[in-house]
Amino acid sequence: MKIYIERKISAAHHLPNYDGKCSQLHGHTWRIQVWIEGEPLKESGMVVDFKDVKNVIDEWDHEDLNDFLVNPTAELMVAELIQRFIYELQNPTLESIRVRVWESDTCYAEDSMTWIIEKHRDLPFFKVPLGLNAIADKHTPIGGDR
Repeated sequence: MKIYIERKISAAHHLPNYDGKCSQLHGHTWRIQVWIEGEPLKESGMVVDFKDVKNVIDEWDHEDLNDFLVNPTAELMVAELIQRFIYELQNPTLESIRVRVWESDTCYAEDSMTWIIEKHRDLPFFKVPLGLNAIADKHTPIGGDR
């Protein structure tokens, strides 16, 4: 089963390793989309509690993202969110997490983590992470505004 959550947050950041306007403190209204796939837990009937996903995202609302990440690009925000969801949600039935972070109406970064679940006689399940699959859309040309 797959669930989907979308949130908007307002947060400031600056890119210390960027040669351009984005090296200065500025803000965005970030749009964050999350897809999570897994089996509903028997106790709750939920893959994950929507509230738990929202709480992870909302920690960044009205904050300076440089307090959380050294170089808070949209790409690194995606990777950080995926790791946070894996740690915070702790659902043994999770099969995949996909996160898309929109920096503007036309620019986003996206990545996902997928597990292979193998059945074994002595273990109820065994998960093998497949790794992050970097996907980004609408890259800005070098030297252009981000």
